[in-house]
Order: sequence, then C-alpha cells, then structure tokens
Amino acid sequence: MKNKNQLKIIIPIICIAIITFSFSIGRIPPSHADSGFDSSYDSGGSSSDYSSRDYSSSSSSYDVKSSYKPHPLESLVVGIVALIILAWIAYSIYKLNANWEKKINQKYAEEKEKVLKDWNKIFPNISAENFLQERFKDYCTIQDAWMNFDYSTLRKYTTDELYNQYEMQLETLRRKNQQNCMSNYTYERGYLEKCEETEEKYIITVFMVISLIDYIAKNKKVIRGDKKNKIYNHYYMTFIKSKKKMNKCPNCKATLEGKRVCQNCGNIIPDTGDNWLLSKKRIADYE
Repeated sequence: MKNKNQLKIIIPIICIAIITFSFSIGRIPPSHADSGFDSSYDSGGSSSDYSSRDYSSSSSSYDVKSSYKPHPLESLVVGIVALIILAWIAYSIYKLNANWEKKINQKYAEEKEKVLKDWNKIFPNISAENFLQERFKDYCTIQDAWMNFDYSTLRKYTTDELYNQYEMQLETLRRKNQQNCMSNYTYERGYLEKCEETEEKYIITVFMVISLIDYIAKNKKVIRGDKKNKIYNHYYMTFIKSKKKMNKCPNCKATLEGKRVCQNCGNIIPDTGDNWLLSKKRIADYE
C-alpha cells in the first residue's frame, strides 16, 4: 500500500519531466555543415599541380540563428497538461494525508477505549468523568497552595518526591521576593491516558486542558506573564493511591498510630489510603 501511494506521486513527476524534456528538444535549431574546400588536378603535364581554390568566408558564410518560435497552441497544451498533473499530485498528497490522519485517529480512539476498559476493570463503580473532575479540584488546590506558599497543603496532595521539588522551587521564589499568582481555573476537557495497578498502589495518568490566569509578580507588580488574559495549558498528570494506609512515617519511620502528624519528627502525613496524590505533572507540547 505504501509503495502504491508513492507511485501516485512519482509517476506524475516523471511525466512532467518527460514532457518538458521533449518540448525542449523541439526548440534546438538544426545543425548545418558547409563544404568550402575544393581540389583540382592538372592532367596536361607530368607534374601534378595542386592548387587550393580561394575560399571566401563572406560568400559562403551561414548565419546560424534559431528561427524556431513555439506555436501558441503548443504552449497552451503544455500549460494545461502541467496543471492537470500538478493537480493530480496535490490530490494524491491530500489523500495520503487524509488516510494517515484517519489511521492516527482510529488508533487514538482504540487506545482511549482500551484505557477506559482498564479503568472499568479496576474501578467498576466509579465514573471516569467524575474521577477527572475530582482530580481537577485537586489540581486547583495544589495550584493555590503553591501560590500561597502553603507547604502543609502541598504535603497533603503530593508525593514526597514532588513535594521536595516544589519546596525547593518555592524557596527560590521566596528569596527573590516573587510570587506565582494563578486564578480563574477552568476545566476545558480531559481523558484518561493510562491506568495501572500494582500490588501496593493504583497509578492513573490523565490528560487535561485547563485555562487559567498565570503570572509572576514582585511587590505586586507583574514581571512575567499576563494578569488579564487566560492561557491554555495541556497537562499530563499522574496520580497515585496506596492500597494500604501508611502506618509509618516516611521521614523518620516512626509508628504513626493513626495520626496525620508524626509525633516523633512533626512530619505531616498524607492520608494515602483515601487521597490521590499528584506524583508527576508536565506540560504537553501539543494537543
């Protein structure tokens, strides 16, 4: 099939080249060869007298100029043929792109259907759309906590690795006396990207398009971004949920005794048995 589609493009190109070459040959003027040298032999004596006839280049010269002029009908025919072939090439390319896009969309739909089946198998009583709406609420909570340097809320809704990353980034903003201000979150659309289940936890990756106001301010003055116009971010976010409630502090390994704050080191413990935790978030390059 691939070779057949390639031929649809290659053959017209070859035809154009042949037609162009053929008409270019017709425009080459014919070559002319002149003979301007004669010999004479004197038969009246024993000696052979050879003389060269005086050749006058002016009397036998040939002015080589092309007298060929293409007929208007010929130019018209060439133009029409070329346009037809170019239209054929354009249509072939369009069909190839359309078929490619159709296959991509079909594959994309099949992948989404498979992920939805995986979801229904793991969570038969939970709507995928409701899950997306709940994760959008988590996203908003995390964004607000980030904006307000609310470390305790970030600790509750993110994994240790992501929290540590956020903490360092926020400290950088604090040292620069800057604040990342965000507001007016709107969930535009989303879908489940991937569903996984291990012996210890559930791992769900979602895709979301979210519009929001997003800018950096220093001393209440915008230094980066736009305070008035929304931007549209395309996110891939991975949420995890433990199948077991945490009974030891991930920081000092002390027994938690069912409390949300470690009595030994004061670490705030996310209730992973109930909450989904954001473990990864990245901006997609497309979609």
